[in-house]
Amino acid sequence: MPTDLLQDAQLITFPGLDGYGPFYRLASIEPVNRFAFVAAADAGGRVPRAVLAGFAHAAMEAACRTATESPDVVSLNCDFVADAKRGDCVEAQVRMVRRTRSVIFLSADLTAGGRALLTANGLAKPAP
Repeated sequence: MPTDLLQDAQLITFPGLDGYGPFYRLASIEPVNRFAFVAAADAGGRVPRAVLAGFAHAAMEAACRTATESPDVVSLNCDFVADAKRGDCVEAQVRMVRRTRSVIFLSADLTAGGRALLTANGLAKPAP
């Protein structure tokens, strides 16, 4: 992973994706929350698309988590654009598009080296 990207990065845990990390929370550029990981790959040399979808899901939940609230993503729609390869630095840029009392609308873009990998839209429900 490029060292300049990690300067203000903080390690973060994404349960269920442990074997594909470590994962990092990058310095955010309001209103975008940023996360990254260096891609591990299967025997074919590409990252399973389920890992990219899982990373988008976990990044969305982390982006809307606060000290007092831990919303659950209840809907996630992903469009795969390209595959990630071993060693790619995959970055997720997550935006909270809108927030109401009952739901949070989210969008995410996953990229690697300037290449679009995945776009996602999600809905999160604040915990009661």
